[in-house]
Amino acid sequence: MSLVDRMPKLARTPDEAALWMDRRPCERCRSVGFEREHQLREVDGELVAHYEGTCPKCGRLRTYDFALPATPTLTTSLSFGTGEPSQLFCPLDFIIIADDHAERVPAEVESLDEATKAAAVRDLTIAVAALEAAIDAIPEGASAIPRDANRPEVLRLYDQEPGRYERERLEAYRDRLKSML
Repeated sequence: MSLVDRMPKLARTPDEAALWMDRRPCERCRSVGFEREHQLREVDGELVAHYEGTCPKCGRLRTYDFALPATPTLTTSLSFGTGEPSQLFCPLDFIIIADDHAERVPAEVESLDEATKAAAVRDLTIAVAALEAAIDAIPEGASAIPRDANRPEVLRLYDQEPGRYERERLEAYRDRLKSML
């Protein structure tokens, strides 16, 4: 096995790593989400981000390691990374994530109590960042996410509505969600 085969997948940003962990169910009880601690470790001479925490439902120790980008993305806002393609998510995964979070937001945000409003803002922020990551996956000069840029498991969604993955439609969707923030 080569060093490349042993290295963990690249997380382009800490936000991308957190999103990936939050969407992975516990191997024992299948619950999602867990409090975790983060530290940097060296693996085969390479620095990796190591996350560790306990499943709140069954108590199982959960650990994840991620390779770090050669040039880290420094940002003050939520970002799932730009530039090189994600090793954790395909473009349609990001759209599914955006849809999941956008659907949680009530139509009338202004009338919500502060805690519910804060959750809605967080969901909208995640949805916008996920759409930005999906849009970033569209090659320069292309008008849509390429079909072959996606995992085989989600291609049926692409085939059901290929026009949905056009840059113009994704940008309009992102802009509509941004206007709700």
